[in-house]
Order: sequence, then C-alpha cells, then structure tokens
Amino acid sequence: MKVVFRSLFFALIVCVSFFPLFAFGGASSEETVSLNVENLKKSIAQRTVLSWGQKDERFQSFSPDRVRVDQQIPIKFKENVLFAVKVALILPPPDNREEVLLLVVDAEGQMQFTDIQDLSSGRSLFEEPMALLRRIEKLPADFGKPLFQGSGVNEVVVVSDPFCPYCRQGWTFLKKERERMQSLRLVHFPLNRISELVCMALADAEARNFKVLEITDFVYEELRFIQDPKAILNQFMTAFPELKKNWGEDADTALAHLESKYADKVRKERMDAQALGIQSTPVFFVNGYMVEGFRADKLGELLK
Repeated sequence: MKVVFRSLFFALIVCVSFFPLFAFGGASSEETVSLNVENLKKSIAQRTVLSWGQKDERFQSFSPDRVRVDQQIPIKFKENVLFAVKVALILPPPDNREEVLLLVVDAEGQMQFTDIQDLSSGRSLFEEPMALLRRIEKLPADFGKPLFQGSGVNEVVVVSDPFCPYCRQGWTFLKKERERMQSLRLVHFPLNRISELVCMALADAEARNFKVLEITDFVYEELRFIQDPKAILNQFMTAFPELKKNWGEDADTALAHLESKYADKVRKERMDAQALGIQSTPVFFVNGYMVEGFRADKLGELLK
C-alpha cells in the first residue's frame, strides 16, 4: 500500500538538515541555480487560499509568511535543475500547528512535479533525494510501544493498522528478521473504527504487559475483520479467555472498558504520527530512515 500523506493539498513527510546536490544527467557542474524561496512561499500560500479559502474562512487571508522552507535538495537532470523541498505550513489560529509538505518544484518555485522516471529502467530521479528528506535522525522517545529488545544493531519502528494487508505482510517479515534488530516499536495508526478498537485492545495488553507478542501475533495473523465491534472482542476473548478478568465477562462490558481507558491514548498515538506527516500505512523507520509501504527488498537492505 503506497503511503499517502495528508496535507492541505500535497503529499508530505518530514526531515531536517541540508544535503548536497544530486546530479542526474548532463547539467554543467559550473552552473549555480538557486531556488526562488519567496516565489515558492507565495505560490504555496496562493494555492492554500484557493484550495481551502471557501471551506474555511481562516484560510482566506493565508499569507506567505505562514510558509517556511526548511530544507531544499537540488536535483539536476539534463539541462534542468529541480528542487526537492521540505515546507512547513503554519496553520491559522486556533490551530497554530504545522503541516509538513514534501514537494519537488522548479527553480522559480511555480511548478510542482510528481515524478520523473528513466524510461528504460523505470527508476525515479526523485527517489534518493526524497529518501533523504524522509530521514528522521531522532524519533520521539515515546513514539510507539517497545515490543522487544534484541541482540541486533537496528532500531525499527513500524506505523501500522491491524487490518492493512501490507502491514500484516510487514509484521510477518519483521518477525523473521528479529535477530537483526536491537529494538522494535509499534505505533498504532488505525484507519477505521474497527481498527481503532483493535488498537485499544493492543494498548491494554501493552499497558498491563500481558502476552504482548502473543496478542500482537494474533491480531496480525489470525484476527478476522468484522464490522461488528462485539464480534471483534469475542474473537479476542475466545483466543485469550484471561482477558475477561480485566475486560468483563461479555463484549458489551469489554467495549465500555476499552473505550473508557484507551480511546484517547490510541487517538493521541495517531495524532503523534500525523504530526510527522504520516496519514496511511504501513510506514517503517529503520535507524531513522523512512520506508513507505511494505518493500521487503528495501527493508532487507537497511537491516543488513
């Protein structure tokens, strides 16, 4: 599943710092092309007004001073120079939070490009610079719940929805690579109300340190998707009857218990992921390097 990042109108992620030039093709190394940052900020502000001004009056006067360009990586190909950029939108009050954008634009800051591929290989010229933009040197210490500590050298964080098929493939893959990991953390990112309930059940197991790996395995390998929340909880209580001691003897009581104790926690966890620009699943971080979607080849390469 390709990860799609929510923003006002762009695809997005996060990162920091400045990286050297990526050269593709035959542009002269003597050429110096600079990004017109002011034009870019103006273009983004105008686009924001057009996209959101009619829906929300707060955006009708959205100005370039609420746009911040945090990072830019030049991309040369042939005689052209584009820029991969990380941009932050400072949303109007009362939000005052930041929305992070990842874009590839022309040097004038007026045109956006979604991709340019080598026709013979299918390789995207944007892949490497965008991968650098995605790198996060230090994730928040409380981002996700530690599932295990191992003897490997890699720190892995996975942002996941329990019923996303690619998340399930990713879980199976990571189990096989456990010896290469120093730690594995799981961030719950439910995409619907049933997934949210399942994440509450996982949060309960994590909070009480009750068969965390066994229950996580059950969720990602055996739990069947059913629209009825009570039927979901009955699957848990059939597989793990001990849960009734804390949840109650029936699904109604269990539902009330989980929602009262863990709904806010699960929603905050999702919001924390969204603050990093994440909106869909799965997303993997291997030593800070972000991988969108389940890509066994790339994950295997990073875990070596």
